[in-house]
Amino acid sequence: METTLVLIIGLVIGLLSHFTKPSHSESSLIHCLILGIAGATIGASITATLGFYSSKAIATYVGATLGATITESILRKANNRQLH
Repeated sequence: METTLVLIIGLVIGLLSHFTKPSHSESSLIHCLILGIAGATIGASITATLGFYSSKAIATYVGATLGATITESILRKANNRQLH
């Protein structure tokens, strides 16, 4: 159940990232979804490593959300620097 929720969080963040980007961005929807899932997985793993691991721990889901958001933000900043 926890893995499914982390994947859903990653998909949602990926979708939000894709639809809020400027139109000149070259990232496809699949690319954004994969990055969202990867970021959520990394965030949840870091949260678990720090000791906040539990099947009912809200920290895992907060970590997944932050991980996905940070991953998408880093990619967006990197793409903006390449365009200028």
